[in-house]
Amino acid sequence: MLGKVFPAKTVSSFLGIGYLPGWQNYWSSFLILFIVDVILTLTYGGEYLLYKMPNSGIVVAAIFTKLAIVMLVMQLIGIFIFHAQDPSANSGEDIVIQIASGQVLTVALSMPAIMSIYYAYKKCTICVNLQSIIKELQDFWAGEGCVILHPYTSEVGAGTLHPATIMSAIDTKPTKIAYLQPVIRPSDGRYSDNPNRLYQHHQYQVIIKPSGNNLQDVYLDSLKALGISTEKYDIKFVEDDWENPSVGASGLGWEVTCNGMEVTQLTYIQQVGGIDCKMIPGEVAYGLERLAMCIQGVDNVYDITWNDNGVTYGDIFKQREYEFSYLALDYYDTKVVQQQFEDTEKLCKFLIEKELPMAAYDQCIKTSHLLNLLDARGVLGVNERTAHIGRVRELTKKCCELYMSK
Repeated sequence: MLGKVFPAKTVSSFLGIGYLPGWQNYWSSFLILFIVDVILTLTYGGEYLLYKMPNSGIVVAAIFTKLAIVMLVMQLIGIFIFHAQDPSANSGEDIVIQIASGQVLTVALSMPAIMSIYYAYKKCTICVNLQSIIKELQDFWAGEGCVILHPYTSEVGAGTLHPATIMSAIDTKPTKIAYLQPVIRPSDGRYSDNPNRLYQHHQYQVIIKPSGNNLQDVYLDSLKALGISTEKYDIKFVEDDWENPSVGASGLGWEVTCNGMEVTQLTYIQQVGGIDCKMIPGEVAYGLERLAMCIQGVDNVYDITWNDNGVTYGDIFKQREYEFSYLALDYYDTKVVQQQFEDTEKLCKFLIEKELPMAAYDQCIKTSHLLNLLDARGVLGVNERTAHIGRVRELTKKCCELYMSK
């Protein structure tokens, strides 16, 4: 009876290699599906059905695999019980019914099984290049409910300065956002000669508010999506509180190292623009170049593989790095830059008076970049530098206060 209610045919007959006795067929199907289950377990862990997998197809495949194993176990029990009572029960008509219905079930079960193996393989290979790392992070955090934003178009010295982060950190609305952000740091320019210091690098930024109690766990899941597991890589959380004086921002958190290289900063932001956050946001800031170097096992940032066609990071950015390093460190007229700082600060204050916080903050970001240019050239004394930082911080505070009042 169980055999008719839960018919299960074999891979052997499905492939056209003949009909085997019932118990052999069921055992062969059971063995194949059990191997699939083992592959899923090794790839995603023991509770893989609870893991937020990168594609809904594999979730369906995993469920079907578990279901098929249960059905086949029941079928085997049915065979042994009923054959013991009636050895001739599986002959004639019953064999034809089992073959026909079993082939249908085999097709239904083999496709999810194949999909499971495919995604398990894909998971191990998908994030070899930097382009796929970016895509995988975007897909992962979209799956966590984040709104995927575009990079901000002005020069920023940290992904945190994106207005979506600054403004969302101080309001009282729940927020989930993620975005790629090029980061410009003139003082790190090395004319493309240094293997790991850059005028421009890339961050992938995530803001979750309220942060919840499992930010570290979700972050580790995101690394798993990239193929970075704690079993294969040395992942450490090193306590490292974060501060950005020029925008009056600070927070508590960790730097995350992978095989000794810092790849991420996790922060519970406490203050922005000198204003305490009423609802604490959790920030995840990935250093994409360092992640790629860690995964690919390269020591030079310009050797990073960008895509599957052999394009490297150096092919895209090395000449740009060379030219902009010269521009920032040699060719800018510092008197002109200082005047631009004064003019931009003046425009920012004007926009604040006109109660345009987003436009004003855009000018505030520009003053921050101009300050970084002056700092990179070493033209500011200690006291003068402190004063410039204070001016940018005051602009940020006024922009934030105006935004909150709207």
